[in-house]
Amino acid sequence: MKTSLITIWMLVQIVTSAICQEQSFTVRLSHDTVQTGQPFRIEYEILNLNGVFSPPDFHPFMIAGGPNTASSFSMINGKVTQKMTYSYTLRTAEAGEFTIQPAKIQSENDLWLSPEVQIVVVESKTSGTPSKAKNLEYKK
Repeated sequence: MKTSLITIWMLVQIVTSAICQEQSFTVRLSHDTVQTGQPFRIEYEILNLNGVFSPPDFHPFMIAGGPNTASSFSMINGKVTQKMTYSYTLRTAEAGEFTIQPAKIQSENDLWLSPEVQIVVVESKTSGTPSKAKNLEYKK
């Protein structure tokens, strides 16, 4: 009897901690302004969400690399954290201001959308130094 009460109590604690987890869907850019032909990285981080990831249509950008995936799982003092990351290397030959539409995660009960991001592409310079990397973060 005592063992079954302890088991029930532990299951309630695990379920409660799973429900109370912070959930987020974040997108990060290595640069917000690039030159034509210059590659940049876009990364989608999914924290404590289970579902099917669907990337956006990256047009007019071409995928130069990816998707690269990474995942982690940790349990510290009963707090469970799951993180999944999808990253792509993109580039374009067109100059202009572009919007990358939201990526999606479809779970059993919800549809999560990442924030959309703006990218400025300028004509390539033949001399000079390339722009420095920035780690820009957009969080839902």
